[in-house]
Order: sequence, then C-alpha cells, then structure tokens
Amino acid sequence: MYPSMTRQCLSHTILLLVSLGATVPLGPVLIELLRPAAGMAQVPAGISGTWNVISAFGNGQRQDQIDLVMVLHQSGTEITGSVGPSADSQVLTISNGKIEGNSVSFDLGNGQVNLSIQFQLQGGKAEGRFRTSNQQGITMEGTGSGQVQANRMTFEWSASRDGQKLQGKLEFTKAEK
Repeated sequence: MYPSMTRQCLSHTILLLVSLGATVPLGPVLIELLRPAAGMAQVPAGISGTWNVISAFGNGQRQDQIDLVMVLHQSGTEITGSVGPSADSQVLTISNGKIEGNSVSFDLGNGQVNLSIQFQLQGGKAEGRFRTSNQQGITMEGTGSGQVQANRMTFEWSASRDGQKLQGKLEFTKAEK
C-alpha cells in the first residue's frame, strides 16, 4: 500500500496524522451513532464495524493525504477500537470511550502519542476539541466540526503548534459488510 515508505516512516506519518486530526471526527461519529433516539433511554447499536477514512491535512505550504481504517467496537455506552493503515495493521488503540447524553470522550494512543478527544452533537452537526502529546513533550490542541450521518461523516479541523496553523478535512465511510 505504501511501497516507498518504511514501516517506521509510515508509523510516524500515521501518528502525526492522528495527532493532527484523524481522531477528531471519532467523537462526532460515536455521538451520532450512539445517541439515544428521542424518548428512548437505550443507546442504539450501529457504531461497531470498519470505517474507511480519507484524511487531507497540512499547512499553507504543504498538503498531504492518507487513507486509514478505523475498527470500532460498541458495548452499551462504552467504545473501544483502533486505527491504522489497514484493518490488519492497527497501530493506535481507542480506550476510555464514554457516551453521556450528546457528549463523548475517549483516548487514542500507543505509548508514543496520546490523544484526548471530547465532542458534542446537536442536530447532525458535531463540534469538539482535542489535545495530543508525545514522548518528546510536544503538545497540541485543536478544534473540529462537521456533518454526521449514519454511514458517512465529513469534518474540518484546525490546530496550531509553535505559531504554525495546521488544518485538514476528513471523510469517514462505513464499510459494507
């Protein structure tokens, strides 16, 4: 899939991508698919499965794009899963996923990078924030917003680090069974 990249380079690219935005939409995805229907106390099923992710990201001088796969598992109001370059190669783990009303929070990481994500959903629109840090002590904070549907979501996000603005667009499509 990435013949010119070494495994280490791909791993760093994925970590950068995820820390810059690939995780931002996970919150709205989880909220929309797990929020209770009007008047219902239970959380409907639907988030579990494989999601194809297209991410474009960069700054004013450079834009990149990468394809990822997100595998999610739902158990009641708890969410777990992983993200990586393919369904068979998942390099980041989703943990501590909680849904409380229209709010969701979760962590994503692998020991080299850690992300905390929090989102709110209102009327099919999602807004939230993220914070990421790595072993070198680099921390970045950002925000994201987008449109959420049952099997497809699109988002825009932005963040800044050391005075440089970073931004991106993400598209999530639930894979057919």
